Amino acid sequence: MSQLIDQLRDLSRTVTLRSPWLFWAFIVVNVIGFVLGAFGWYGYQLPQTPLIWWLFVPDCPLVALLFAIALWGLRQGKRWTIFNLWAAVGSIKYGVWTCTVWLAYWAQTGDFNALSLLMFVTHVGLIAQGVVLLLLTEGWTLRQALPAFAYYIFADFVDYRLGHHPMYPNVLSAALVQWHTVAMTWLLGVAISLVGWWHEARPVARANGQALEQR
Repeated sequence: MSQLIDQLRDLSRTVTLRSPWLFWAFIVVNVIGFVLGAFGWYGYQLPQTPLIWWLFVPDCPLVALLFAIALWGLRQGKRWTIFNLWAAVGSIKYGVWTCTVWLAYWAQTGDFNALSLLMFVTHVGLIAQGVVLLLLTEGWTLRQALPAFAYYIFADFVDYRLGHHPMYPNVLSAALVQWHTVAMTWLLGVAISLVGWWHEARPVARANGQALEQR
């Protein structure tokens, strides 16, 4: 399993960091995605939202921008572990949320319109970017995982208790939309926390094993 992860990590570096033109293509595409999403999809919602909550409203455009910044930092040799986890978890969470919304919409309406198809494909890409960023963010600790977990718990509160959630087709169940994203927060948050705990415990277990061998 560890060998497969190492191979995927090396492939991720090759695709996103080692090739200058691919690196800049990822940066440009994600910045464009941020601009179009924030001022297009959320262009009507943001002016009606109190400024204090703006960080929590344009979900997918924001994580696209965060991914671009994280990728730039990785190429510069920066270890922005907490920031990278924030971007990676959000990319997977909101990418899965958007794809699920459109799958449910198609199931209920059969309306495979161009916008829905485009958003589905681009958000599959957002999920893939999140996975790549997790692979490139090596050896995080439980303490480093908790801020991202806490942020997305609070983001769900802002969305579904304060009413600042993204727009979605009105044919869909509000319960499906809400509880799906809450479930993704806890699934991803617990997962990165457990991996962080494992990263911390592994050296200790190895050191204890070596100590027993030397006795």
